Amino acid sequence: MRKILIFILLVSVSTIVEAQRWKFYRYEASLGIGTANGFFDVGGTASESSLLGLKDIDVLSTRPVLFFGTRYKITQNMAVSVRFHAGYFNSTDEDSKNPTRGYVMNVPFFEPTAQFEYSILSEDKRVRSAAVFNRRGMVNNYASIGLYGFAGLGGIVVKPSIDEGKISSSHSVKTTLHTAAVASVGIGIKKPLNKKLIIGVEIGGRYALSDYVEGLTTKFSSHNDVYYFGTASINYKIRTSRRGYPQIFRK
Repeated sequence: MRKILIFILLVSVSTIVEAQRWKFYRYEASLGIGTANGFFDVGGTASESSLLGLKDIDVLSTRPVLFFGTRYKITQNMAVSVRFHAGYFNSTDEDSKNPTRGYVMNVPFFEPTAQFEYSILSEDKRVRSAAVFNRRGMVNNYASIGLYGFAGLGGIVVKPSIDEGKISSSHSVKTTLHTAAVASVGIGIKKPLNKKLIIGVEIGGRYALSDYVEGLTTKFSSHNDVYYFGTASINYKIRTSRRGYPQIFRK
């Protein structure tokens, strides 16, 4: 009977500790690489409906994007993060709805965003194995996959380039350095490698409050610009001090 009570006590204490473990690592630093696809007035499908640009995805026009950021967990299932993406878009009229026009755009960009994340499945929750204790006598837990959705606001800074000599006089061009506000939404998956390292994959769409992200708009354009990022990242958990601050350099 005594052994059973001790067993129950150990399992109960371990469960409580595991449930609160996320509070010890509220902060994360992230670094990642991925792809950028922009859906603008240059290029585009011949179809009237492009499904917010999804029909316009072109492997040859896909360009790289890099990002770094930070994340703070408010609760086990809610977090806020700040991201900084940099890369460039490419868009061409070749094989588009305007193949004879011949426009080609290259758009370097920098995008800072802040977003709210909600975990549908938290990577901090553990799935117990059939063997309750491991070889060291500790409760045996295996990390689960985390699934979350996010939404946020930010801005994008661009400096488009195009051969303006080819542009029709009926089109408006803006190739100077300029900015636009953007709204983001997407979904991500995270998989812990150990208590501090997590790998992740994220897909997110951006809706710009401007039709000049690629530097051009036409009289036939009726929608603002849309673009997507698909990224893979490595995330490092930073221990939280008793006062709630990140302990980057522990003594």
